Amino acid sequence: MEFEKLISIAGQSSLFEILSKTKFGLVAKSLENGKKMPVYQSQQVSSLQDISMYTYEGEIALKEVFVRLLKKNEGKASVKHTDSADVLRKAFEEVVPDFDKDRVRDSDLKKLFRWFNQAVENGMTDPAALETAENQETDTSSEEPEKD
Repeated sequence: MEFEKLISIAGQSSLFEILSKTKFGLVAKSLENGKKMPVYQSQQVSSLQDISMYTYEGEIALKEVFVRLLKKNEGKASVKHTDSADVLRKAFEEVVPDFDKDRVRDSDLKKLFRWFNQAVENGMTDPAALETAENQETDTSSEEPEKD
């Protein structure tokens, strides 16, 4: 899974996969219905790679949450985003036990589970690839520069 190719567009409920870049912005495909659409530079776009969830110790990257959900659910979809807030909170607490219950809103959890399930249903979740990418980020950030 190329996590950096997944984006969220303000005002849209679906996740989108970046297909190409153009002079006016991007061309993206909805994971919900498969339709392609232009994404203009004036639209508010967030890469899933840049999104994180609050914990009592700081923040946890959305990529790490996806890895944990994939492991817990053995690569299958999780609870539905339409389930009750209590069900969503309980499912999230199983993978991120120290999440900040005051700062993580019910709407955040609905988005998380909707996005996760869309990615799974579209075959865009490969636990090994996500873990490898996560490990590479950790390895490169802990490396010290070489001295001459």
